[in-house]
Amino acid sequence: MTIRLHIERLVLDGRWQGLDRAVLVRAVEAELTRLLASGPPGPGLVSSGAVAGLRAADIPGAAGQPEVLGAQIAAALHAGFAARDGGTA
Repeated sequence: MTIRLHIERLVLDGRWQGLDRAVLVRAVEAELTRLLASGPPGPGLVSSGAVAGLRAADIPGAAGQPEVLGAQIAAALHAGFAARDGGTA
């Protein structure tokens, strides 16, 4: 099975300003890859097509640790994908 995922925009509020964006992106990519490879995708990813938006719950994050925040973002996205309607986790 091939899963192709394109995240056009990831919006973070002001408290995350100053984080190393490259590290954050790599962390999100790595954790999402791991989660999606670990088992079948949820109903929100079974059909092809675009999802206009996916809003996750608030993520506590670890200030100054983009690796931790990236993993938390990926987990929240994965939970949203797993939701029956592909909506908010």
